[in-house]
Amino acid sequence: MKKISVYLWQILTPVIIVVSIDQVSKYLAIENLELGQKTTFRLVPLVSFRLALNTGINFGVFSTGGHVFRYLLIAILSSIGLALLGSAFSASTLQKRVGLAIAAGGAFGNVIDRLTYGAVIDFLSISCCGISNPWSFNVADIAIFFGLGLFLFKRQVDQAL
Repeated sequence: MKKISVYLWQILTPVIIVVSIDQVSKYLAIENLELGQKTTFRLVPLVSFRLALNTGINFGVFSTGGHVFRYLLIAILSSIGLALLGSAFSASTLQKRVGLAIAAGGAFGNVIDRLTYGAVIDFLSISCCGISNPWSFNVADIAIFFGLGLFLFKRQVDQAL
């Protein structure tokens, strides 16, 4: 029983933190940015804020699917988030549990957007060297990639966590 409560703490804490940061950042983006307008963030020259609503999947693919596709995406992404959570409970190391939990938090953050706004709220864009990136992403997307990277990283870093 103690092992289950420790795992619950190790898994639910990252999920709650990721979803909270993701949703607060999206709220701030919605309140402070205009759709499609680019605002440069001066402290980090490569990063700009550009509010975008993504009704599709990565890079706006399948964005013309309508309501049926929206609900299908919600079902698929919710299932992926739940599968990540389930896998986190059976993961063999703390590093893998936390990585899967972070990725699940990102998936749930984007599901909340689809339920609330009908689209994923994206607002970060990285451009460099005169090349303007037309796509935006968000904290949930970062969490998905970071979490899966942490899960797949071969060297054990449990002691650092």
